[in-house]
Amino acid sequence: MEGNSNFDSALFQILPTPAFAVNGAGEVIAWNDAVSRLVGKGAEEVVGKPYWQAFFAEETTTPLRKALELQKNQSGSFECVDAKGKPQTLLVDVATIVADEAVTSAVATLSLPAKADAAGKALRGAL
Repeated sequence: MEGNSNFDSALFQILPTPAFAVNGAGEVIAWNDAVSRLVGKGAEEVVGKPYWQAFFAEETTTPLRKALELQKNQSGSFECVDAKGKPQTLLVDVATIVADEAVTSAVATLSLPAKADAAGKALRGAL
């Protein structure tokens, strides 16, 4: 299915879930408003740069780095500093797009552990 890039871009921006996308080299190609609020950096600060610069002073191994290297989806967590300068743990789910045996892009969604626990409890209670 061929997408409409204006629609795709608008949809990505209004997602309530913090999310960003990278190209196969790990450079940020999309950064939504929810992730800006979570980490305190706007798209203008991170788009076109290696994703890790939005979270760390130096490159480190993350689930996103593993997804790019292994060419498959990954989940996990990492420690970084929040928008107020306080340490925080973020959970991350990464979906990769692979073509011709190479990752062309990946989308990462972020969440805080407490919110993920609450969502899981609510889902279990509904079942």
